[in-house]
Amino acid sequence: MALVEIVAPTLPTERAGNSVTAQRYAQLFGEIGLSTSVTGEPSGRGRVVVALNAFRTAAAITAAATSSAQVVVVLTGTDVYRFMATDRVVVMGSLDRSDRLVGLNDRVGECLEPHHRARLTIIHEGAHPVEVPRSAPSKEFVVAVVGHLRDEKDPTTVAAAMRLLPDTSRIVARHYGGAHSAEWASWARREAASNERYRWQGEVPWREMGTVYAHSHVLVNSSVMEGGANAISEAVMAGLPVLATDIPGNVGVLGEHYPGYYTVGDHHALADLLLALECDPSQLAALEDRVMAMQPRFTVDRERRRWAELFAGLGL
Repeated sequence: MALVEIVAPTLPTERAGNSVTAQRYAQLFGEIGLSTSVTGEPSGRGRVVVALNAFRTAAAITAAATSSAQVVVVLTGTDVYRFMATDRVVVMGSLDRSDRLVGLNDRVGECLEPHHRARLTIIHEGAHPVEVPRSAPSKEFVVAVVGHLRDEKDPTTVAAAMRLLPDTSRIVARHYGGAHSAEWASWARREAASNERYRWQGEVPWREMGTVYAHSHVLVNSSVMEGGANAISEAVMAGLPVLATDIPGNVGVLGEHYPGYYTVGDHHALADLLLALECDPSQLAALEDRVMAMQPRFTVDRERRRWAELFAGLGL
């Protein structure tokens, strides 16, 4: 059985970002019929090395490229929308050494050179349907925010939007995710203590997220940059309406004409969008119809099939 080594820039025991993706891929590739391992650096035994983050795994990509392994680089949001500008030489070196590139949103190719674009495959992250029936509470209008507390996720905008809402509003934000630093944890605790509409729920086990989506009215993705947010895929498969920043990583997932965008950092616009959804059930229903229509592109079966086609092209 062919071995695929998944190289992640953080330890596979961590419950954040690339580590979670690495574990997802390990399960997905196993379902395809491949032997997989998650590691910080290639062992030299893998026929294919799948590297998450062109910048942070650059040394591992170089090592893999000098062996007989074929290299697949998965481009993350920080790769495309930060490191491509700040550390371009390193990122370009990783892309040059790759046999295939994988992007998680439809607009990744806009940031690549033509010769790199020729190696690019877009594979949207999939999610399983939520088995818990939708039953959002009537006394509150619940906004789910899913993502770790860190700069790229910009949680302060959601909290600021909550402070703009009128006393008559039922809107509350529940933020699910751990803090990437003591400073962020301190901020979240202070905000939750002084802002009655913002509630930091902390780290929640993945198996409980279906209930979170089922008991929410809308998901807000307030990110400054994204490669392709898995929380959006999960929300779509749960039939949960999404509001998101109009960054390329979100537009490349939800589509150019999706009606639920707002500008990064614009807490006034976010508050207005949330109030419109709370006050007009027809707008909320229309947004739900839009996400329901998108479900076929975010199934795990589709994601698995796309990866199987990529590996077949590499001779596995």
